[in-house]
Amino acid sequence: MPTVITGTQGDSNFPAVQTNQIDIDDEIDLLQGSKKIFAPMMMKLARRSATGQKSEWMEDEVVPVYTSASGSFTNVATTVNVAAGTGAYFAANDTIRDELTGEQMLVTSVATDALTVVRGVGSVAGTASSGAADGIIRIANASPQGASYPTVKDTQVVGQFNYQQIFRKSVGLVKTATLEAFRGENDAVAYKKGKALLDICRQTDQSIFLGRRATTTASTSNQGTQTQLISGGFTDYIATNITSINGTLTQTLWETFLRDKAFKFGELDSKLIICAPLVLQAISGFASSKLAPPSPEITKWGVRLGTYQSMLGSVQLMSHPDWGQYRAAATNNFSLGGAAFAIDMDACYLRGLRTTQWLENRQNPGDDAFVGEYLQELCLVVKNERHFAWLRGVTG
Repeated sequence: MPTVITGTQGDSNFPAVQTNQIDIDDEIDLLQGSKKIFAPMMMKLARRSATGQKSEWMEDEVVPVYTSASGSFTNVATTVNVAAGTGAYFAANDTIRDELTGEQMLVTSVATDALTVVRGVGSVAGTASSGAADGIIRIANASPQGASYPTVKDTQVVGQFNYQQIFRKSVGLVKTATLEAFRGENDAVAYKKGKALLDICRQTDQSIFLGRRATTTASTSNQGTQTQLISGGFTDYIATNITSINGTLTQTLWETFLRDKAFKFGELDSKLIICAPLVLQAISGFASSKLAPPSPEITKWGVRLGTYQSMLGSVQLMSHPDWGQYRAAATNNFSLGGAAFAIDMDACYLRGLRTTQWLENRQNPGDDAFVGEYLQELCLVVKNERHFAWLRGVTG
């Protein structure tokens, strides 16, 4: 016998089995849903194939021309001592100049880092050094007529390397789940695959900046103990051109970084600066603080910089939104939250044994499941770290 209901009916009068229509969007809103937020460098860097698990490259430069005195000297001293290890820059018959006094000298012999010199060669007489660390410039070789060839001086080619790291991100569903239609997921596998792509992009991007080159071993479930390689990133290679702000970034500090670090080596037009949102906010503030609205009725205000023009030329700026989640404390100089990297795009690229691949049916035989994964094996190549620069410790 049926149950008879008297009066207006509501949801409570329906059975436990859902019969009324659910109003739900077709798509799931995914926080940080674009792979571009994680991978500005991954998208821009050139890629080359590799043939081994250790990628190597060669670096070199011409003999440097600049050093400093390691101690003060008088106006008649015949020996000028230069910074440790830099005496190798010089040879007999080289002319040198004290950049602070303007005096030119002629080198007659070199013993380690001690230069024996003739003083006051030219229009400026022998002059005492201005301090204990005057800049010393090697101008040129001035060989006498009929002389034999000068002492051979050349730099040693240096080998550099990185390791091919295996990056993996897997997706797993029981087979039944791959056949069902879930709320907000018309295709459960496609949705999980898209989310995994974001993760592998983020892994790659994090490694490009934060990876520390290392090699170790690890046990596997079916192949015994095997080599485990970790690829180094920019923070592992950049050692020379580092500026630690430890506080607020001013326009003077920023332009000093550009002059002394970012543009010290390499071509200006090949530089791209990747900035944490906090750093780009500070840079945009340089212009904003100097602009005034044309009228009180203005409806738009603020500055969004994509290019910064300095005395050396223009440089492209790119924000890295993902770095906004990290700390930017002055005592935490290695944090990406207060960092910017000047990247020479002509001197770096990704090198890989295996390009990024989506591999399906990775489940064990007999498992009533579906497992797929993204897999890649690659590393960053950073040719001559002095082409690059690192600004860190910005707090505002």
